[in-house]
Amino acid sequence: MTLLHHAEALAKAPGKRFVDYEQPILVRGQRVWRRFHDIDSEEGAFDYSGVVPPGQEPFEAIVRDMLIAGIGRQGKVGAAESHLFEATEVVDFATAWIEHRLNK
Repeated sequence: MTLLHHAEALAKAPGKRFVDYEQPILVRGQRVWRRFHDIDSEEGAFDYSGVVPPGQEPFEAIVRDMLIAGIGRQGKVGAAESHLFEATEVVDFATAWIEHRLNK
């Protein structure tokens, strides 16, 4: 659930990891390279090892806790059984989850 990266960006917790990178963008029809500073979504914005059991992915733990809290619903998308969530609820829950666990 990539929306959880947005929650990581919003969360106020210690140890947030960032990366700097360059990427081409169009400016008035011209390709120019710009430098960006953002959370590390590849290696992870936070070290969850102290709050997530070994072998479990952090986002899996957050989604599991959302489902336990009654957020989201199960349904089919095409032929696949899926869990469907409202984006606002995901961001609010995940931001609070991260801050609560990592600010101890």
